Amino acid sequence: VCVRERDIHSLTIDSQRYPCSAGDVCAEVGCGSGVVITYLAQLLGPLPTYRAIDVNPAAVHAALTTAALNNVTIDVFQGDLVAPLNDVAGKVKVLLFNPPYVVTESSEVGGTGISAAWAGGVHGREMCWHLTVFFTCSPSRKTSAVALLTI
Repeated sequence: VCVRERDIHSLTIDSQRYPCSAGDVCAEVGCGSGVVITYLAQLLGPLPTYRAIDVNPAAVHAALTTAALNNVTIDVFQGDLVAPLNDVAGKVKVLLFNPPYVVTESSEVGGTGISAAWAGGVHGREMCWHLTVFFTCSPSRKTSAVALLTI
């Protein structure tokens, strides 16, 4: 698991500014091992709902295991970057996202294997554009997220 210590430290400090309560959602897109969303759940406690999403089935299994071993409840989904957020988009208060950023052909974006972790498409930003459009182009999906952390 490659989680930089400074990222976890930043999350620890910044978590004090996340006003999450019952009904709010904290989500991680591209959760990998689930270490970061699990740590956030430990910091903020059980009031918000936690969602983790990854296209890779091995990552989904790892995230479920990480959450269970740390006694936190996280709903983990295998799928595209935003589909599992459709029903809660307006409730997302914290969004964690480590986007794939390597410049690749657009055809490489959106796979389910390990390449999904780095295939960023045009300018290395296609996945970021997709997420931005999801949250900004529909009134029902607008979020008042207090943080978009690219870790």
